[in-house]
Amino acid sequence: MHGDIVGGEEMRRQSGFTLVEVIAVLVLVSILAVIAGMGIVRGVEGYLFARENAVITQKAQLAMARIRLEMNEIMSVASAAGASIEFTTPDGDSKIGLDGNAVKLAGGAVALTNGDILIDDVNSLSLTYTKDTGAAWTTSDDIKELSEIGIRLVVNHETSQAGTVSFFTTVNPRNSGEASGPIG
Repeated sequence: MHGDIVGGEEMRRQSGFTLVEVIAVLVLVSILAVIAGMGIVRGVEGYLFARENAVITQKAQLAMARIRLEMNEIMSVASAAGASIEFTTPDGDSKIGLDGNAVKLAGGAVALTNGDILIDDVNSLSLTYTKDTGAAWTTSDDIKELSEIGIRLVVNHETSQAGTVSFFTTVNPRNSGEASGPIG
């Protein structure tokens, strides 16, 4: 009988896990969980970054399309600066420019600060005016010499680590009386 008890005790010891085995398994499982968690976090960050880029791009494309639409009809320019322009179209007087961190559009006697926001979270807006010869155009030049307006829009990401996104387009005013586009 004594032999049966000893044999039973040996059976119980062999069928269980030792404390060292349990700790080793817990350590390995926790290492795998940390690695998997980091992978999931990176994937989610990548998704959020791509989604934010899509939103910024859509906002910028809509703003640039509206600016191009307004500037296509320019008949005369009252003032043209690096970040704003005041002009006349067949529909009346308009202003487009950077006000704080937003690009705004205002019509008639409405001040730019009270205008409609085309896009916000803007880092900078740069407008360049070019003659058909490639030289810079100024308001002292004839409106017929204005053949191209370059528009560069730099938009901030919501997260400061991501930096900015830059967009560029050109407009060739149709109602200025200039028959040709820019050279080159």
